[in-house]
Order: sequence, then structure tokens, then C-alpha cells
Amino acid sequence: MAKRIAAIWFPNWVIECCAQPQHPQARLVVTQPRKGGDYIIAANEAAGAYGIGAGQRLVDGLAIDPKLDVKNFDPIRTEKKLLLAARWVGRYSPWVGLGWRVKQHDHAYGLLLDITGCAHLFGGERALIRDLIDRFARRGICARASVAGNIGSAWALAHFSQMEMTVLPNGQEVDALSALPVEALRIDPKNVELCRRFGLRKISSLLPIARPSLTQRFGEDIVLRMDQAFGMAAENIIPILPPPEFHVHKNLAVPQTDLPSIQQEIGRLTEVLSAQLKRQGRGARRIDLCLMRTDRATLGLAVPMSQPMQNAGHIRRLLEDRLEQVKSGFDAAFGVDEISLTALRTAPVHVEQLGLYHSADRSSSSVVGKMHDVSEKTLQAFAGVRDRIINRLGAKSLVRLVPHASHIPEQAVRYIPALSVPEQPTVTRRSNAQPVFTEYERPLILFPTPERVEVIAEIPEGAPRRFRWRKQLHNIVEARGPERIGSAWWQAAYGHKTGLTRDYFRLEDSNGYRFWIYRDGLYDQDLPNATLPRWYLHGLFA
Repeated sequence: MAKRIAAIWFPNWVIECCAQPQHPQARLVVTQPRKGGDYIIAANEAAGAYGIGAGQRLVDGLAIDPKLDVKNFDPIRTEKKLLLAARWVGRYSPWVGLGWRVKQHDHAYGLLLDITGCAHLFGGERALIRDLIDRFARRGICARASVAGNIGSAWALAHFSQMEMTVLPNGQEVDALSALPVEALRIDPKNVELCRRFGLRKISSLLPIARPSLTQRFGEDIVLRMDQAFGMAAENIIPILPPPEFHVHKNLAVPQTDLPSIQQEIGRLTEVLSAQLKRQGRGARRIDLCLMRTDRATLGLAVPMSQPMQNAGHIRRLLEDRLEQVKSGFDAAFGVDEISLTALRTAPVHVEQLGLYHSADRSSSSVVGKMHDVSEKTLQAFAGVRDRIINRLGAKSLVRLVPHASHIPEQAVRYIPALSVPEQPTVTRRSNAQPVFTEYERPLILFPTPERVEVIAEIPEGAPRRFRWRKQLHNIVEARGPERIGSAWWQAAYGHKTGLTRDYFRLEDSNGYRFWIYRDGLYDQDLPNATLPRWYLHGLFA
């Protein structure tokens, strides 16, 4: 499916959304201080009728109309209003980003939407942007929109086309953009002025010029913008992400330069973050710490956790450990004046329901209650030790065993990082809803690679009577088995090595040691003629 991009431009955004006149018929202007005085950056229709518009000095506007209603530009409020609009247009597409600006202080506000595969829900692309423009109009906001196959074309048509809405099919970018001015390519204003000096006022005048000549005269930027506008270079929308649900931030009145003071402030924030998590019944799986100095240099740290955590003390200890590790690489001599904590990854904290005979009072003498207290404290302490090891040595330093659906012993478990959340193993259920577990005992220690042993048995299919392992002879006093485990025969059709049938025995020698030994292969069946099965030691019991 071909990509389709919708660009929205609000030509009067500063006036319509961020400044309210004292009277409906007042001549309103919005100003911003620059070098040489205050300049008008936006004016309403009433002021425009008097010949007052953007780019003029305020003193010149007041000379024309001394009764001008003057408002100061508030960039923070303007951006917040635009973010609210971006969240609202999410009804048309889940992928919404801010409109591209030629320069940072450009007051051309807009939005970009990736509507690929979304337009049919609204009756097509033209119906979608028609509905969007009308909805903004009912709120007193003028909007112009266009749809094209890439960001460059959509942006150019929304800002420089004479039509309120434009829908451009893919492959027609060159014909549609040729008549537009060169600033529609989103090039640097210096290059725009340079193009005009050479008489290159429209995009069509740039097309006959060879690319090396354009690069030599104007730099690589103009060639890249042309390729993006004509769909020959990729360009993606940077989506606006929703604000984090669990976030705390603090601006310090006095910048802190020493680590203990910074840690103290972090401790206060962890208490607030912990309270947020507890109210929602969530636990943090990762905490992101951001320290900002007065010179705007930042230090970002990520602290993962092996299980959902709400405990403020535990979170604080982990953050302190990470700060101790990186303190040499972060100079706080200028002072840290902003600190923020964010829990981007969270998970529900499951509270175990206590039994009927558990006393509500944890201080009671109830045996069940005391056992619950002990187990809970033990788990919390173990989680704390586990997280501190991970944060000091790395995420791959600690692993856990998780069940794996395989009847072959060495494949029945897998090692995964302790931070990973394993999937719940599938458990077969009988009609009475009771889980089915194997009746066979498994050793405490399972060798990754079974070790070869020499075995003496009374009968070919019988249990070993003695065996030699690592040059030591073991006399068997008790043997149980066999437990037959077949090979993965179904994999033979795909050319995989499937192995032989195994017969496992649980053995105990005269010294009380217990072993798990198997015979690899069956006599006269899955072995070549005159070949005897080999024996292997696979594990040790406690």
C-alpha cells in the first residue's frame, strides 16, 4: 500500500488560539521582542484592513492605529495548544506529528498525519480532510490541508497552494509543485534569497539545472529537499507520544553541586512516584532518571527491575548505586537545577489473597500469618539483591530458568535474562481441572552435556550394577527405572538430527550418592548391527 500523508496548516494559529481581543471588533496584534524593538508576528483581519500585518515594527503599527490591542507572544501556551490539537486529530490517524518548520522561530504552525489505510473509514481522502477542516472551522480555527504521497509534497501544497484543500495522486508531484515558489521546498531562507538573486523564483526553474551545479551553488540541502518533495528520498513523521502516566519533575530553586544533596532530592521524588504507582496498583519495571545542569547539559540513567516494584526505598537504593557508577562521567560543578523520574514500563502488582485463617493483624501469633510475613519479606529482599546485581553488572549478568515445552530433558528448560518476563507455561488439564505433572523425579543438577560412563549390567535391558565415572568406580545398591524418552522423530523429515531412544535410571551407590544415567539407543533396533548402546551420566540428585 502506497504511503499517504496529510499536511495541515493553521495560517492564523497565533491569533485564533493564543490571543483573545478585548472586544470582538478590536484590531489585535501579537508581538515578539527582537533586535531593534518589538515586531508584529500576527494580526487579525480587523488590523489587516488597516494595513497592519506580520513583519512590521510595533511602533509603525501604533503610528497607523494608536488603539491597537497588543498581546505578547507566549510560545509555551502556543505549543501546548498545538499539542492538544494533535491529540484531537488522532481520531483520523494514530500516527500524528508536528508540522515541519523552516527555522526554529518560524510561526507557521501545522500538523502531519500518516493516513495510509485510514481514509476509507471516513469516505476517502477528500472526505477526511473536508471533515477535518470543517471541524476546526466550527471552533473558529482556519485550517488548510492537503494529501500527497510524501511529507514534502503535502507540506508544500498546504502552505502555498491557492486552494483550501488539495488531494494529489502519487506520481504527479513534479507537475503539481513546478508552479510553486522555491520556498515551498522547505529550504533555508538564505538559499531562498540566493535563488531569487539568480532569478530562480519557482521550482520549475530549478528542474533543468544539473544536480552537481545545484549542490555547488546552494549546498546539498536543496537537492535533498527536491528529492523528498518528488518522492525520491524517504522522510518519516516523528510521532507525538502521549505524556508518561507516571512522572515526577522538580525545578530546584538552588542548583545542587554535590552528590549527597542530589541524592536527597531524588529520594523525595521517589516517594512521590511510589505514591503514584500505588494509587494505580502498578509497579515499575524500569525507572528513567534525568538530571539537567544549569548549562542545559543532561545525564540520563535507566534502572531496570526484575519485577514490578513500588517500594520507594528500593527504587532509591538502585538509583543511588547507578549514580555512584557514573559520577565520574558527570560534572555537577555548574549545578543541577532540574530532576525528573519517569516509569515508562510498568506492570500490575498482584496482591495475594490471604486464606480464611490468616489473621488480619500481622502482629498476631497466627502461624499462617507469620509464614506469609516471612515469605513476603524474603521475596522482597531477594528482589532487591537481584536488582542490585543487575544494575551493577549488567542486564545479562543474571539469568533465570523457565519451562520449555519439550520432553527431552536438556531442552525442557531455557535460560533467559532475569529482567525478561517469561510466558506462562501451558499446563494440560484433566476434566477435574487438576494439573498434570510428571511422576518422574528430576535431578537437582543437570549437565549441559551428558558425560560418558562405563557400565556393567546383569542383562542387556537391565539397570546398571556398577559404573565408572571420572576414573572412579561406583557400586549400585538401588536402581529405579527405566524411564523411556523417545527422540524427536518428527524432525527427521526436515533433515534434523533426532538422536536415539533413551532409557533413564535413577541410581544410588554404596556411598549414598544418587545419579541419573541413561542408555543411548535400544539393542537391535535404532543402532547399527553389532553396535552396543552407550551409557551417559546426565545429572545428580541432591
